[in-house]
Amino acid sequence: MIISGDIDLPANSDYKSLRDDYIKPMLIWFTQAEYFPFSMFKIDNGGISKHRGEDSDSVNYSDVDRMMSKINDRAEFYTKRFLDYICFNSNKYPEYNNNSNGDMYPDKDANDFSSFVL
Repeated sequence: MIISGDIDLPANSDYKSLRDDYIKPMLIWFTQAEYFPFSMFKIDNGGISKHRGEDSDSVNYSDVDRMMSKINDRAEFYTKRFLDYICFNSNKYPEYNNNSNGDMYPDKDANDFSSFVL
């Protein structure tokens, strides 16, 4: 639906809402969680270096760790929100419970969730 542009049709409003209100925020925070630890480094032909501007200070590991904790908390919040929504509204999304071609059945337990594969 996304590739064909059919997601914008009124008949697909549930899928558009799922994408815009639940999947996008979750994906944004998980993407940030994956990127953040590497954001202070630069990789080029000379190897790996650390970004340092003229008027900048380096952060210590505890600052990075605290920020990563906040980012992961947000990602987990949006994951729980998504799982609650999709489980409660699974009748709107029949693909969620239908297994085909050896796919896995959905894990509906937010406590066992660790991350999305991007």
